[in-house]
This record gives sequence, C-alpha cells and structure tokens, in this order.
Amino acid sequence: MTRLCSTDVQPIPAALPEYDQLLRSQTGHSLLELAQMAAGVPVLSTDSSMAELKAAVVPLTCGQGIIPGFGMAVKSIVDFLGITAWVTQPDQLGWKEALKQKANIILSADDHGFTAFIPSTGQTVDNSAATGKAFAMALNCAAGGVAGREVWLIGLGPVGLSAGTLLHKLGARIVVSELIPERIKRARAFFPLSLLPAREQERGIPALILDASPASDSIPEGLIHERTIVAAPGLPLGIPEQAIARLGKTRLIHDPLPLGVATMAMESAALIINGIKRDCSLTSRNPASGQ
Repeated sequence: MTRLCSTDVQPIPAALPEYDQLLRSQTGHSLLELAQMAAGVPVLSTDSSMAELKAAVVPLTCGQGIIPGFGMAVKSIVDFLGITAWVTQPDQLGWKEALKQKANIILSADDHGFTAFIPSTGQTVDNSAATGKAFAMALNCAAGGVAGREVWLIGLGPVGLSAGTLLHKLGARIVVSELIPERIKRARAFFPLSLLPAREQERGIPALILDASPASDSIPEGLIHERTIVAAPGLPLGIPEQAIARLGKTRLIHDPLPLGVATMAMESAALIINGIKRDCSLTSRNPASGQ
C-alpha cells in the first residue's frame, strides 16, 4: 500500500461532511451507501445491530512508524458510518485493550498492509480489496452504469485486481494498462480484459477511467475530454493539475482513505451481523432449546 503522509490524513475528520456531500453530487449516493453497495450489503443501515458494534483502531510503531493523524482519520470515518470507534494504545497494548473492551472490529495498518480483523470469527477484510471495490462502485454510479461500456483500468496490483473483478461483474468491458506481465496473467483468471495499445490516441480512450496505479503521470492531460470520468484511489493522483481543473469536482472521484475504510467497515459489519443472525437462527431451531 502507498504510505500516506500526515498532511494527507489529518484534514479528513473535519472534511467528512463536505466529502459526503461531494460524493452525493458525483454519484447520487452517500459515503455510507457507496460502501454498502461495494460491500454487497445495501440494506445494512436499516439494521439496528450495526449501532451496537465497536471498532478499535490499533496504531503500529513497526516499519517507518505511526503516521500522525492516521488513527484519528480511520476512527472518524468509521464513526461517520454509525459504528462506535476509538484509537487504542500502540502495538501489543492496543490489541490487548481492543480485546478487553470487546471490540467487534480491530483495524490496524503497517507499511505493508491495512486490515480489519473480526475477533468473533477470525475473519479479515483487506483494505486494498475493499478500496478497489469502493472506487469501482463509485465509478459505476457516477457513470450511470458501466454495463456494456469500456473502462480503462490502469494498474493490476491488489487494488486494480479487485476493482476489475467488480467492474466485470457490473458488466464493463475492461481495457488495461499494466507493465508487469505476471499481473496481467493473474488478472485474466478473474475477468476478461484487453490491453490498451501504447499509442492510445489512435484507438480512442474510454470515457471511464479507474486509475489504480501508484504512478504520478498515469493519465496525460491530452487524454482527458468532456465525457471523461476518473475514479482514482490513493496517492499520488496520476493526473496533471490542468487536467484536474478540466475534470472539475463532478468528474473526479478521489480520496486517500474514506471510501476504502468505509467499505472495509461495511464488509466487517456484514460478516459480524450475518454471523449473529445465523447463530440465532440455528439456536432457535435447536431442539435442545425447547422451541
């Protein structure tokens, strides 16, 4: 995963209401709704069980250390969805605190990954996979549907692979740019794809673009036109400043953290709530219960 800086994450808590409104204007849906749809649980917000969940954010000091503001940013996103969250002490003490306080979800990140852990089931939800699904769903909503349309997918790392898998399920025809042949081979096991020729201008660029590449220059300015919609998770944003201005606020879906974290939280909540409902159902049918 791309390591964020404090300047990337510290503004997030205060900016969430405004970002939520921006997403509504871009996609017709709120942060919560997009996360639910990406996670495959569109009616979860009506379930009172979600309000009872608790999420612990455990900072880790390994690697390059804690990013100032990261834990509070994750907490604020989860809180914004209606799940009670708090930031624990760092490292092992934080995990002990989370388990002692009976956290339903434990979120923790280091230099190599970001995961939500569900103590009750032992399951995990990966941030890269969640982020790919979140931005694929956001692009789908912003475009009024991707079914039957070409989507240019840039990068087939963990985020791009997840995004491409959902875009295929939504009916998109996927054209990719990827420099590593092994990633292309792996992606073909998940969804059909074609490669974008090196001389893109000769074939025309799809109007819908999902940029899952860490490159800072993945989308040249000349390839942005009046119908272009870009969904770009993470940083750096691979679009020149002039092209960003041309896209405006409505045709560029971009954030360093909220959509991915929100989808992680919704996937985790769904696993927990479905597990509770399943256990209750089994108990109610158990002859030993006397019912």
